[in-house]
Amino acid sequence: MSEVITEVSVKSEEKKDGSLPQLVMELTTTSLCDMKCTYCFEGEKVEKARFSDYDMLVEKIKEIRASDFYKKFSGISLNFWGGEPTLNWKYIKAITAEYRHDPDVVFHLYSNGYNFKNLQRTLSAFVDPDFEVPFNIQERVFIQISYDGLTNDIFRISSKGDTSQNVMRSFQHLVDEGYNVHFKSTLPVASFKDMYANWCHFRDLFYKYKDNRNARISFAPTIDYTQKACDIEDYQGTVELFKEQIMKIAKEEIKFYKENKEFLLSWFNTPITPHKTNCSAGVNFVSIDGEGDSYACHGAFYAPNKEELKSTSLYSENFIEELSTFNQRFEDVLDYVPEGCQGCSATYCAVCPVALTENSKKVGLIDRWTDRTAHGLCGFYKPFGLIHRAMFKYLNTLDL
Repeated sequence: MSEVITEVSVKSEEKKDGSLPQLVMELTTTSLCDMKCTYCFEGEKVEKARFSDYDMLVEKIKEIRASDFYKKFSGISLNFWGGEPTLNWKYIKAITAEYRHDPDVVFHLYSNGYNFKNLQRTLSAFVDPDFEVPFNIQERVFIQISYDGLTNDIFRISSKGDTSQNVMRSFQHLVDEGYNVHFKSTLPVASFKDMYANWCHFRDLFYKYKDNRNARISFAPTIDYTQKACDIEDYQGTVELFKEQIMKIAKEEIKFYKENKEFLLSWFNTPITPHKTNCSAGVNFVSIDGEGDSYACHGAFYAPNKEELKSTSLYSENFIEELSTFNQRFEDVLDYVPEGCQGCSATYCAVCPVALTENSKKVGLIDRWTDRTAHGLCGFYKPFGLIHRAMFKYLNTLDL
């Protein structure tokens, strides 16, 4: 078999295959939401407004594409963010109408998938018969549905209930209509004990949708990093439970890989590299909130230090200059590995830099942004890395 382990170092200005990355523009359609997830980091921290200044947004996108700043990118991904983006489906329809004929623009929708009616209204933006030329939704539209698996109804709640049933109804519709769709999960510490059970649930979904290649089924969880936990001790002895669950998953992943030549837990798809690449937020991200202000990423909208993570505003006369200067600061450290991280056993490392800027005791913004050890999540990623490496070492001995 070809080696499972790969050693890859990707430069910030180009992707692994040598092509330029897309510029990701996250557009906040609204801060409103129709669910009350227990781990939501938005809460009441944002204005309950729907963005509507389409003309100004389109003007600034034109400025970006005509600038030297844009020469680092191959195209634009317009990502619709919220709240729940589909609560402002008219916004999505207006922006889609502007760029649906532009092959250098793709669309990405984040959604909880709960309100099927609103989702259908939103999808009409991509298949509206009033538009002269329809486009290939499989090449141009990508949809992420928030779904935690068996624990979904525990943490992702609504006053009306049946969140999982509604989500799966929406997912099935998206699959039937041919959209590129995948799930993204949140992993609260309280659900660590259910990681293996959730992995098995997503494995069942994988086989159910295996022949639908536009439905990309994986177990792709993100540990809830919003709680105030700067040291692993703050997680109250959950490391052993976490390791136990990962070990059970790893044993099943070996069987899964033998059959499917891919891994189900997305973390195992991370190349084992000499160093960890930092989050690209602030480099190829332009995240615009409901007021038209631009930040390093959408996580900055809710940070107590959000002002230092603000790059510019759609209404600034120096929009491009301010955006380019801000992004360059982060590009300079994209491949930087802090001294405390050199030689780290972790392979997958998803410590949010916005959370680091809040937790770190260092002074400068960039020093705090890259201070990965300023959050207790390292205590989980290090043992995962050891298990990850051992599993790959074993797979490399097999003749698959």
